[in-house]
Amino acid sequence: MQTAPAPRPPWLLFGLTLIVGLAFVVWVDLRPHVDEDFFFAADNPEFEEDTALNRLFPSEHQILLSLPGDIFAEDYRTGIRTLSDSLAILPGVTGVLSLSHGPRGLQDALQSPLWSRILIAPESAGSQLIATVQGKGSGALIARVEEVLAQHRQAGQPIEMSGVPVIMELIRRHIVSDFTRFSLSALLLFGIAVSLIFRSFKIVLGTMCVCLAAIALTLLAQQALGLRIGVLSANVTTIVFVLTLSHIVFLSSNWRRLAREGSSLPVAAAVRRTVGASSWCMITTLLGFLSLLWASAKPLRELGVSGSLGTGIAFLCAFAMFPAVLRWTRRPPEGYARSDDSSDRWGQRGWGRALGIVALCVTAAIGLRWLNTDPSLLDYFPPGGEIYEGLRAVDRVGGSTPLSLVVHHPEHSLESNQGYEAMWQLHEALEADPAVGKALSVALLLAEAKRVPLAFMLSWKQLLVELEKPERGSLAQGYISKDRQQTLFWLRMYEAGRVEPREKIVARLLETVRAHDFQLTMQGGIYALQGQLAYLVKHSLVRGLFLLLGLFILIAFIACRRLRASLAMVLCLGVLPMGLLGIFGWLRVPLDIISLPAANVCLGIAVDAMLHLVSTVRHHHDAGASVWEAWTRARREQWRPILSASAIVMTGFGVFALSNFSPTVRFGMAVVVGTAGSAALCLWVLPLLGARGPRGPQA
Repeated sequence: MQTAPAPRPPWLLFGLTLIVGLAFVVWVDLRPHVDEDFFFAADNPEFEEDTALNRLFPSEHQILLSLPGDIFAEDYRTGIRTLSDSLAILPGVTGVLSLSHGPRGLQDALQSPLWSRILIAPESAGSQLIATVQGKGSGALIARVEEVLAQHRQAGQPIEMSGVPVIMELIRRHIVSDFTRFSLSALLLFGIAVSLIFRSFKIVLGTMCVCLAAIALTLLAQQALGLRIGVLSANVTTIVFVLTLSHIVFLSSNWRRLAREGSSLPVAAAVRRTVGASSWCMITTLLGFLSLLWASAKPLRELGVSGSLGTGIAFLCAFAMFPAVLRWTRRPPEGYARSDDSSDRWGQRGWGRALGIVALCVTAAIGLRWLNTDPSLLDYFPPGGEIYEGLRAVDRVGGSTPLSLVVHHPEHSLESNQGYEAMWQLHEALEADPAVGKALSVALLLAEAKRVPLAFMLSWKQLLVELEKPERGSLAQGYISKDRQQTLFWLRMYEAGRVEPREKIVARLLETVRAHDFQLTMQGGIYALQGQLAYLVKHSLVRGLFLLLGLFILIAFIACRRLRASLAMVLCLGVLPMGLLGIFGWLRVPLDIISLPAANVCLGIAVDAMLHLVSTVRHHHDAGASVWEAWTRARREQWRPILSASAIVMTGFGVFALSNFSPTVRFGMAVVVGTAGSAALCLWVLPLLGARGPRGPQA
């Protein structure tokens, strides 16, 4: 008897993977884009207002250094002078303010209304150095500053660094680290998990080729659309790997079953059996990502585009490329072809287990009342890290996050005596607010200018003219408009220990402005934008989840063709994000813009498992099985792929716990918890809600 020749390796698959990989290496720019405006879309009204404010009152970006110590000690002041001189000569640094660069001496700084506010720490427990930089700073400039600071730290001077350019550069470094190190670690763990599940070198090799091709194609498509890697889209590699692998797991499971049953064409039959449910899974996941395109937060929009591309590409790669791997394998390996679970455990209703899962979800959902969607800037970084410690040190000296308020007085000219007195009173009132650290305004500059010899002979208008001259550094131009009708109050806001929402604090400051008869013209700065972001996070979350659940009702009914099963799916899907977000509330873990999409990812994973399960239920019911028997058979067939896919997802996202960027850690852990919850709801709660008929044996 002549044996059939062994199938040839899928050289076309390997060749396509190699070509796509080479194109990825040549054309894809893996440098993440991080800027102080990277949280907001260009058409966001608040961001547009902030941009207009910066055009009206242009200002340079600042690097802030906190220098604890005894300001009255001579060696301390000598160290400050040496450090200031070293920073002032760096390319890209346009100016330095410190105890040695600005005031005429220590006593002058202590007596000055300006220098005592912006340079000296509370209770004279140190000082602050402010270096202004060209543009928005650069990674090269921050690296040069770090070299200078390292030399002075070796000399015994403790120094902590912060400021917008520093924070943005360090965030960029964290994203680069996560994108490379954790993506590679996740791929390694995925490979190990796939090996344990499939136990076939051919399937593991083919699976990794298909998944890597899907990732490379997604990043190439993203590059072709002109999209750069951001704080959320940096995780797209793991997301696309999971989406592709999910299709492969269910396709392989059906192929294994059909091959064992003696199907003459098991690969083609498995594709037909799987593609329907996988198509609906792809559509629901695609809708989830597309819903992010209407968000005002820029990272959510970027993830929406990247996720949408990855969803479609993952589906195409899985069904266009992976069948060749199964034909090459020809038959399931012995360890992989174990018979389905024929025990009676899946025929039991298991009311106790199901009620326990529901009770846990409901208890977790109670934590929604404590959900914090307005985290402190410090919550984005792990305690003890470079960014956290620098930010906290600067925050302690006089606030760390800028807030800009542009106001005008409807009655008094700002260059008159009455206008100056009104501005000074407002300045002191804003400074007195417990949420405000340091404050700068033209009133403070005028108060400092009055200390210059013979300045008493000049009017406020003449002093303003002097402060606007280039030889005076054009100081006033950054705080008063050319028509002298509007003035800027620049505040540094405290972040450490903040309990009140930013929106409430800003509203209180605006009430102070109105109480002093000024009217707000514009507001901006990272503090105001972060407060708006908190509002967008909360409302995007609620709006997006309700939109998705509404769409899932329709899709579930079309896919299931049974109203009861459709409603059961939607109920389980509704419980999942509420329970997951409730855990954030119970644990007092802040929900930031980066960890927010974890709920959408978990919904996609849950929909995937549930649609495959109910599709199998419909297949058996159409074949003549009773309702509960159809659910029993479906659970026996699908529990392995559901738990295998869940284990792979949890393994891949679990590696995010090693990140130095706290939001990435929260995102990964939320997906791990949500994935475990989705598997439990799918296997033990959904069948009880979706089935009718005799009660059957109890668990």
